[in-house]
Amino acid sequence: MLTKVVFQRNEGLKIDAMVVVNFESEETSPAVLVSKLKAAVTTWVKTTEEGANALSQSDFDFNIGDLLHHECSEWLNRFLSARGITGIKFDVVTVPEVLEYDMGLIDDSELTQEDRERKFLHACGFDLSHGFMSDDVTFYKKEQPELYSNHIGSHKG
Repeated sequence: MLTKVVFQRNEGLKIDAMVVVNFESEETSPAVLVSKLKAAVTTWVKTTEEGANALSQSDFDFNIGDLLHHECSEWLNRFLSARGITGIKFDVVTVPEVLEYDMGLIDDSELTQEDRERKFLHACGFDLSHGFMSDDVTFYKKEQPELYSNHIGSHKG
């Protein structure tokens, strides 16, 4: 089974890179897979010249970024396999800017007035599953005109 685990690198308060590790294993728990990965890497650096050199080159701070350079190591792959990880691949994602997951992907100016008002009521916490209430919109237009205007804008619809 394929299990993906994401490692992120922070630069100050900003995420600047992520590595998606694709584990091929019967095990699917990310915590268990990372534990097995650590055990395999530890064995590799303790028992092979290649691993010892990799540890030294990392200034003894071997992390996922260092591991990227040893994905094809025959010895490391043997130690992974002995722990039930039959394959490991890496996808590196550089992150110039992180955007909000829930950022809207609709251009509100292209929505009808009614759709913008539905969106506004939803943002105000109204449950619209039973229909759209124009009386609620009228209330906000009269009682909270600035709030209404900030959400709806002066679009023609």
